[in-house]
Amino acid sequence: MLAAASTAVGDVDQAIAFSRQALEQKDPPFILLVRSWPDYGSIRTDPRFVEIVEEHLHLPGGPSPFQNRWHEPSEALVDGLT
Repeated sequence: MLAAASTAVGDVDQAIAFSRQALEQKDPPFILLVRSWPDYGSIRTDPRFVEIVEEHLHLPGGPSPFQNRWHEPSEALVDGLT
């Protein structure tokens, strides 16, 4: 949660450092919330954040799911409703 606190006060560099540390320590709350917690929204598009999250979570290539889109409905959901 230190990454979220650093993000909230605008210290992006420290938020990135705390994110790396949380992932290296396999911190369950961070891993569970990294994709959806609004507090991480401002750093989700930072290339350093995307790189370390993809590296530690071993995500396949392609568009990053860590972009700041937590509040937008997915295209699949929208298409299914029309």
